[in-house]
Amino acid sequence: MLFRSLRGLVSPWKARALVAGAIAFAGIGLYVGRFVRFNSWDLILDPVMTASGIVPHLDDPRTILLSASFSAFILLT
Repeated sequence: MLFRSLRGLVSPWKARALVAGAIAFAGIGLYVGRFVRFNSWDLILDPVMTASGIVPHLDDPRTILLSASFSAFILLT
């Protein structure tokens, strides 16, 4: 649905890239919410504290694997 909407505004390749980016960010968001234990409003209320709590997890292989797994699940459903 998002791809169809974007395809009318940008080229199909850009639409695919935007959808892939949105899915990747959703996967990271699921990881952050589930394992780092931040909520969406934490980013709005205290972005510096939230970012400083997330950044140390970004190079952990478990973070990458689980975020990719969440993203794959979103893509398939």
